[in-house]
Formats: sequence, structure tokens, C-alpha cells
Amino acid sequence: MVSLERLRLWALLAIFINQNNKFIPMKLFKDTDYAAAASTLTAPPIEVNQIKAASLNLKVGKIYVPGTKKDDLGGVSSPRTVFSLEQGATAVLKTSQEVSLSARQVGIMFPPNHVSLKGLLMTNPGHVDPGYKGHLHVTVINMGSEPYELRLDDQIVRLMIFELDGDVEKPYGVGSDPITEQLLSKLSFDFFDISARIKSEVERQERKTKLLQVGVPVFVALLGVAGTFLLGYNQFGERLAKLEALSSVGGINKMVDQTKADLQRVSQRLDNVEKQTAPYSKGRK
Repeated sequence: MVSLERLRLWALLAIFINQNNKFIPMKLFKDTDYAAAASTLTAPPIEVNQIKAASLNLKVGKIYVPGTKKDDLGGVSSPRTVFSLEQGATAVLKTSQEVSLSARQVGIMFPPNHVSLKGLLMTNPGHVDPGYKGHLHVTVINMGSEPYELRLDDQIVRLMIFELDGDVEKPYGVGSDPITEQLLSKLSFDFFDISARIKSEVERQERKTKLLQVGVPVFVALLGVAGTFLLGYNQFGERLAKLEALSSVGGINKMVDQTKADLQRVSQRLDNVEKQTAPYSKGRK
């Protein structure tokens, strides 16, 4: 990303060099030049605390809020004088003073260092044409993580003025007011769409919470049914095992009873044999 300082350097070089790649002699205003031209350079006149070593700070005049209806506070007909610019929010500012450049004076405007360091981005820094007369207008976005307080008479725009070696052929003249209801409707109040993303995230969390509120009881109920089924299955298994054990014992008992009956029949046959052979046994004695 190109730094702001490098952009400023390129802008200055672009002014110093003409189409034939030759340097144009010009003068950069310093503090004494601003002081000498205080009553003619701006209206109302420049104040001492606005003058820097080689630049001039202009103040906040009116604050317009994109997306605001014409007659509402912050709209075209009712600009604000104080506004807390939230993270990612956009505002359009009009300077409190009008600038009056001669046909041989050209300006470069950009945010002061103390403004940029706090995260305020100016989307339309650049040059001011020779002969321009009127307020300066800038669109700013809060790129910081905290709200930026915009207030009437805060120094918000830094202007560097250069004097050419002669008048331009076509000076700009009186500038028209670009602040219209159509402009404010086209600009996005929330540059990063943070509000919409926060709303979307809140809705997502709400859906998640509702899902948990419904899903957890259902899950617990299903878990209870599954537990009951498993418990019943275990009890059924235990009963089946017992029945199998009982069945095995009954089979063994049956086998024992059958064996006893067979032994009894064998014993009866032996008794019969002894009775039949008894006479022969006595004769031999």
C-alpha cells in the first residue's frame, strides 16, 4: 500500500513539473505568507492558531451524515455541528471558512497528522485549482477502533498553497456546493457494513441459541429412550442367559434319571439270572 507521505510527494512533484518535463518556478507559502494574506486568503480570516510552518489548517464547519433524509438532523437542510463517527462510519464535512485563491495560486489539501494518527481517512485529498473560491468539502471514514468525535471548529484539513510564476488561463472560479440529498443517498454510512454484519452475527447467535433450546431437550429425550432400550436389552440378555443355564441343568438331570432307570433294569435282569441258576449251584455243592 502506498503511504500518505509518498502520495503527498508525488502530488508536489506533479505540480513542479509541466508537460514538457521542465520544472515550473513556483513559491511555497510559509507562515509569514499566510499571516500576510490572512484577510484575503480565507473568509472569515485566518486565525493565528491555524497557521503552521508551511501550511494552513482549516476547520470543521458543517457535518453531513450519509443516508440521512433532507430535513433530518445531519441531512442537507439540517447539518450537524457535533457527531460521533463510529468505526467504519462515513461523514461529509464542509470547512467553516471559504478559500479564495488567486489565478496564480494552487493548493494541496490532506488530513493533518494528528487526524490521520487517530484513524480518520480522507477519501478525496488532492489539489485545489487556481482561482478556486468557496468552501472545501471532504468525505471521511473512521478506520480506527474507537469513535472519532467530529466537532465544529476542529482543525480537520491541512492546506498547502503554492504560487505560480503567472496567472493560469482558465482559473476555476466560484465552486458549487456538492452537498445534495442525492449525494448523501449514494454514499454508504457504514463503509465496512459493520452494522449489518453485527446484526447478521446477532441473528446467527439467536438462531443457534433457539436451536440449542429445542435440540438439547430432544437430544436428552432420545438419550433417555436409548438408555431405556439398552437397559431392557441387558435385562433381556441376562434372562436369556439364565434360561439357557436352566435348560442345560434340566438336560443333565434328565440324562441322570435315564441312567438310573437303565441301571435299575440291568439290576433286575441280574436278579432274574441268579434265580434261574440257583438250582444248579446247589447240586454242585
